[in-house]
Formats: sequence, structure tokens, C-alpha cells
Amino acid sequence: MRLRKRDLTRRVNADLDVQFGDDTLTSFAGLEVLRQYLQRIDFHGRLRDVFRAVPFHGDYPWVSLIRLFVGMICVGGRRLRHVRFLMRDPMMQRFAGLRSLPDDRTLSRWLQQFKGKTLECFARF
Repeated sequence: MRLRKRDLTRRVNADLDVQFGDDTLTSFAGLEVLRQYLQRIDFHGRLRDVFRAVPFHGDYPWVSLIRLFVGMICVGGRRLRHVRFLMRDPMMQRFAGLRSLPDDRTLSRWLQQFKGKTLECFARF
């Protein structure tokens, strides 16, 4: 079933309450701390400034896909197919700002856009 573009993204209205204690936390708990940090340093805006001249194509917002890759690295995902294990994880969806995560094949096709000018912009970031 094909989804509309506006049905892919989700809005995060408020920060989760973060309390530091002696409890053992998973790497997924750190996603919220990292999400709040990226929000404070305007990661979204900085990405948009650097890649302003690059026309990305696809259904998913490209900033959300970059955030997904950052989140996957943080929780130990090293291959595109690892996104399958995170598909229904609400913390990863919240971190990326997506209602549903894309398939590994979608990510692979999207990464094919990174060549030439796109890689130069990425190196400047």
C-alpha cells in the first residue's frame, strides 16, 4: 500500500522527561537525549543550509532519513537491513520524525543520490 507523503512524517510536540539515575538504560534511551541535543544545535537547519543546492528525490523527507542513519549508528545498526529490526520501534520513529521507517531497499535507492556535488556538500557539513 502506498502512503501519502504527509502520512510519512510525524510531529514531536514535547520533549520526554529525562531523569538521570542509577538505572541501567538501553542505547534507545539515549536517542531522546541525542534528539534534544540535535534540536538545540539546529541540526535540521544546518543540514538544510549545507544541502540547499542539492535536489533530493523520494517520498521520505531527506533530513529524516539522515537522522534515521544517525540513530541506527547510535543503537548499533551497521547495515541497511538492520532497519528491519527497528521498523516498529517508537523511539526510533520519534528520533527520525517518521510514522513508519522506510524499508532497507528504499534506503539503498535513496543513498544512490550521493555522488558528485552531494558528496562535496556532505564533506563540508
